[in-house]
Amino acid sequence: MVFIGGFSMGLFLASLFLIISRAGMSLMMFQMVEVCCLQLLALSLEDAVYIKETKIRIMKNLKLFSEHQISMAKDQDTRTLKEWKENSIKKLIERYPENYRKTIRYKDWEGAMTHLYENMNKILDK
Repeated sequence: MVFIGGFSMGLFLASLFLIISRAGMSLMMFQMVEVCCLQLLALSLEDAVYIKETKIRIMKNLKLFSEHQISMAKDQDTRTLKEWKENSIKKLIERYPENYRKTIRYKDWEGAMTHLYENMNKILDK
C-alpha cells in the first residue's frame, strides 16, 4: 500500500514538475519573440525616419516647394510617425495571448523601447 501511495505521489510530482517547466519554457520563448517583434518595430521606425528625411532633402533640392510647404510636410510626417508608434504598440499588445498579457511591462512606445533595450541582450544571448 505504501508503495502504491509513494508511486502515485512520485507520478503526481513528476507531472507537476513537467507542467511548471513547460510553462517556464513557453514564457521564455514568448519573451524572445516579443523582443524580436519590438526590434522589428524599432528597425521599421528607423527606415521610416530615413524615408522622411530623404523626402525633405529631395523637396529642398528640387526647389519646387516653399519653406512653408516643406515645414508642413515635416510636421505631417512627425505626426504620422507618432501615431504609427503608438498604434503599433497598441496593436501588438492587443494580439498578445490572453494568458501572457499580465507579463507586459509597457503600455506605450517609450516603455516598449525601454523594455527592448533592457532585455535585448539578456534574452537574445541565451
